[in-house]
Amino acid sequence: AESTMAKAAQLVGVRFAAEGFADRMYEADGTLRDRQLPDALIENEQLATAQALDFVLAKKVKTYDGSVMPINIDTICVHGDGKNALNFAKILRGVLAENGVDVHTLVR
Repeated sequence: AESTMAKAAQLVGVRFAAEGFADRMYEADGTLRDRQLPDALIENEQLATAQALDFVLAKKVKTYDGSVMPINIDTICVHGDGKNALNFAKILRGVLAENGVDVHTLVR
């Protein structure tokens, strides 16, 4: 489903980039799990990397309740305030490249 922001951007003719969060858990309705709840943050680098690969390669995300929903993203966010964020970003970039994903800026 298209987000409210995507629809608003389209209405005013502004380019929109949908963002996926590698280090956050999703709820079954597509929202991010509240940070106050258990398991809202994905601190395990392997799990977060696997989620990012699912975003890009399979266009899906596994939600907190175990269901799988489609996701269509243009960017992957790694929160800078997360534990080992810089190291994780480097690992993620490498794993994406190893899997044939072209990592680049939005504007070329």
